[in-house]
Amino acid sequence: MRKKLLVLALCLVFQAAMAVPCSAFTLPILADLQVYGAVGMTGSLDVDGNGKIDGNLKVGGNQEITGSQTVGHGQTVNGGQTVNGAQTVNGNSTVEGTLDADRVKAGQVKAGYIDAYDIDAAKVSAGKVDAYKVDAHKVDADYIDAYDIDAAKVSAGKVDAHKVEADYIDAGKVSAGKVDAYRVEARQMEADYIDAGKVDAYKVEARKIEAGYIDAGKVDAYKVEARKIEAGYIDAYDIDAARVTAGAVNACTVNAFKVNAAFIDAYDVDAAKVTAGELKVRHDARIGGDLYVGGEATVNGQIHGVQDGTSALDAVNMRQLGNLASRVDRVGALAAAMSGLAPLDYDPDQPTQVAIGVGTYAGQQAVAVGLYHYGGGKDVLFNAGFAMASSEKMARAGVTWKIGPKKSEKAAMKSEAVPAMAQPAPGSRLLKVIEDAKAAEAKEE
Repeated sequence: MRKKLLVLALCLVFQAAMAVPCSAFTLPILADLQVYGAVGMTGSLDVDGNGKIDGNLKVGGNQEITGSQTVGHGQTVNGGQTVNGAQTVNGNSTVEGTLDADRVKAGQVKAGYIDAYDIDAAKVSAGKVDAYKVDAHKVDADYIDAYDIDAAKVSAGKVDAHKVEADYIDAGKVSAGKVDAYRVEARQMEADYIDAGKVDAYKVEARKIEAGYIDAGKVDAYKVEARKIEAGYIDAYDIDAARVTAGAVNACTVNAFKVNAAFIDAYDVDAAKVTAGELKVRHDARIGGDLYVGGEATVNGQIHGVQDGTSALDAVNMRQLGNLASRVDRVGALAAAMSGLAPLDYDPDQPTQVAIGVGTYAGQQAVAVGLYHYGGGKDVLFNAGFAMASSEKMARAGVTWKIGPKKSEKAAMKSEAVPAMAQPAPGSRLLKVIEDAKAAEAKEE
């Protein structure tokens, strides 16, 4: 132990005097390591206790610390790094090998490529993560909090976190076999392509989700809330949620085999095409444009907001039905008023007559005026009528004429058929009655 400490002291003194790093060898330290300046090593660094360096730390090989590690400035490790306790780096941190830590906290992490088979941490907190590509087989953390995640591609076999919070997530492609989280919150999520085999979350909240393509085999969530969802194409085999709330859903095509939700509340749904094998809506459904149904439609409740039908195959509303019922009632009153028009018997001195009739039906009233005229004696009768009930109007016209021989001709035929012996005697009472009857008939003619 004394020899190792002596070697370390000589190395540090030599480094301070000559301004060069120590030679390439592994430096084991069984106690705590505390350096107020900078440390540069070509070999490995092994500390059984805690490590605290106020300056920069640069290790050419592997670094293993049993306790905690605190670096005041930047840290560079060319090999692997293992810290059993907490690690705090106030400056930049670069690890080219594997990073295994119980807790990682960094102000900023920048890397051209981050590839990890398994990242297991109780808490990962970073102000900004900027990487061209992040590839991890498994990310398991109780809490992930990042102010800004900007990556061209994020690929993970499984992401399992109790809570994921990010103000902004921007990725060219996000691909995950399974995303399982208790709660996912993001102020804005933008991706050209989002492909997930299964998304299972208790609650998903996002201020804005924009993607060129969203493809999910199944989305199962207790509650999904988004202020705005924009996608060129949304394809989901099964969406099952107790409640889905979105301020606006804007997609060129929405294709879902089954959509099952106890409550769907969207301020604006704008899609060029919506295709679903089965659509169930347990509450109100509002359609701002036209509705076309190719097959039969069964509605157990009421349909509100139906506009007036204009073509032969359009549906009618209660307003149109009410207007139709009022018109039918007025037609009944018009018919009753028309039926009250009747002419008097023929008078050769007054061949023209005027008639007035009134009628009522189901609370509607109507009035009618008629004109009658005997033309060419009493054998031809011309008539016309007009009736009005509120805005409804009715008119008629007609002509009536007699057919067959006249009464005088019939009487002459009867008189000629009587034998002479049957004629009444001149001056008799019977002859007087016959002559009065003929005179009356001639006057009528």
